[in-house]
Amino acid sequence: MVSVKQNLMSFCTMLPIVTSFLPLVTCFQTVPRAFPTTSFPLSMAKTPSLSNPFKALKKTGTNPSLPNPFKALPWNARKENERDVRQKRVESAKLHRDLGITDDASYQEITTITDSLIAKADYEGDIKLKVKTEIAKDNLLIMRLNERIKSLDLQNDFANEQSEKEKNLIMTMEYLQMS
Repeated sequence: MVSVKQNLMSFCTMLPIVTSFLPLVTCFQTVPRAFPTTSFPLSMAKTPSLSNPFKALKKTGTNPSLPNPFKALPWNARKENERDVRQKRVESAKLHRDLGITDDASYQEITTITDSLIAKADYEGDIKLKVKTEIAKDNLLIMRLNERIKSLDLQNDFANEQSEKEKNLIMTMEYLQMS
């Protein structure tokens, strides 16, 4: 009769050999497709590689993003702000060019021109031009609304600062009158 110690020894000697064949065996496993009769080798399946997670992320289309500690520096923040302003200006100019209007056009001018362009596109049967015109109009009006909201926020901040200064001035005047 074979002892437990001999079985354990033979198992330990066979373990490296078995584990070396394990990747080869898993390559030939099949993964069922939509129909149960068809299958393909597992190696052909597009699964992310666990050996290199960055390669797996690159294959799936998502890039790992780490926070940039230098973004908060004042000169980098200023450059980022200038870049955003420049990008918005270019986008606004493109929308104005597409619609054929000036930068200082009023809301009524924008709506009348876009309505005429949409009517022209309907008459010609050009659905693509109609949709492009509507999208350009919507984007332009959204940009103008965001600019207005931003300017109102700035005005409110300025007004709040002024009222805070006035309150402090009044409090100091009252304190000086009491003493």
